[in-house]
Formats: sequence, structure tokens, C-alpha cells
Amino acid sequence: MTPDAFDPAELASIPDLPGARMPGAEPSWAPPPPPRPEDRGPTRAAVTYRRRVAFVASLAWLALLLLLLGLRHDLSFSPVVLVHVGLPALLGAAALFAALSPGPAGLGPSARTTLALALGAPLAFAISAVLFPRFEDGHRFAAAFFCGDFGLLLGALPLATLAWAQRRTCAAAAPWRSALIGVSMGLVGAATLGMHCANGDGLHVALGHGWPVVVLGTAGFVLVGRVTRVR
Repeated sequence: MTPDAFDPAELASIPDLPGARMPGAEPSWAPPPPPRPEDRGPTRAAVTYRRRVAFVASLAWLALLLLLLGLRHDLSFSPVVLVHVGLPALLGAAALFAALSPGPAGLGPSARTTLALALGAPLAFAISAVLFPRFEDGHRFAAAFFCGDFGLLLGALPLATLAWAQRRTCAAAAPWRSALIGVSMGLVGAATLGMHCANGDGLHVALGHGWPVVVLGTAGFVLVGRVTRVR
């Protein structure tokens, strides 16, 4: 057959493509099964709603415990209070904002940003705390440990509510993003504890108010990461 002499009858000699079927015939392939309900990720509206519920519950929890514990007698805008209260609050807010941000590709913050904040924010808080002088008999390990119990209590419930809010939302680096959430809640707990604890000793604040940050960050990495990752 030449381009100048085309016979439509010769189309019948063209073989059928693999998998081709006649109209009305049953398909030779099966469609993929639909995802199970427990494997489906939440919608954006659902995540936004759950985050709002978590934020309100966390603020109510912090306010309630602070009301029960009471405020420190020297609460003011002094340098000691600003470092012991204001700095961990700012570091915690920055860590939480980064952990919940979608990132440039919609997969969350970069690994470098996540790792830098997860390790650097607690370290910055501890270093800034020990810059203040140590008062005579102002730090005892037992007192610091028991003071940190309140910090752990302050940050534990907010971390649990955010774990619920972030279920199946981390498609990449879920353990480290969850560790960053744990660190942020530990720092928020440390800031709230600083509004109650009047011990201005730098070593007491660094160790006593700081160890719950490490514990909650570890809990975020080990436990919360299992809840937040996309299966």
C-alpha cells in the first residue's frame, strides 16, 4: 500500500492492541480496591478543626493548672522572668509553628529546620538559663527534679491533644516532626512553670524546668510519631 492508494479494507489486517476489548465486553482487569477507612488521611478542614480543639483544650489546661499552682510573687518584666518565661514561650511557639507548617512542598519543614529546632531550642533555653548566677543553696537536684514534675504535667496533655489533632498528617519525617511538637509543648510547659516557680537560680531552671522538655521531645519521637505518620 502506498500513500497515494489507500484501501480502507486493509485496516482489518492491523492486529488488535493488547488488552483491547470490544464495546460492552467485560474488562480484563480489576480496578484497585478502595482504601480502607482507617488508612485514609484527614481532610484539611478536619485537621484545622482538630487543631483548634487541641489549642483550646491546651490553653484551658495550662490556665487551670496555673490557677491551682498560683503565680510567683515576683512576676514582672525583669530580665530573670523574661528569660525564664518569655524565652521558652517564644522558642516553643517557633517550634510548634515549624512543626505544623506545610513547608514549600506540602510535606512539612525541611529536615535541617526540624533537626535544628528540635535540638537547638532546648539547648538555647538551657544556656540562657545558666547565664544567670547561681544563688547560694538555690539549687538542689531533688528540688529541681520534683519541680520538673509540674512542667511534665503541664506539657503532657497539650502534647496528647496535638497528637490526636495530627493523626496521619505526616507523610515524611514523622518521628522528627513529632519530636519537634513534643519539644514545643515541653517549652510551653517550662514557660508556664516559670510563671509559678520563683526560684531564679539558673541551674535550677536549666535542669529542673528543662528535663521535661527532653522527656516530651523523646515521647514525641518514639510514641507520637507512630500516630502522626501516614500509613
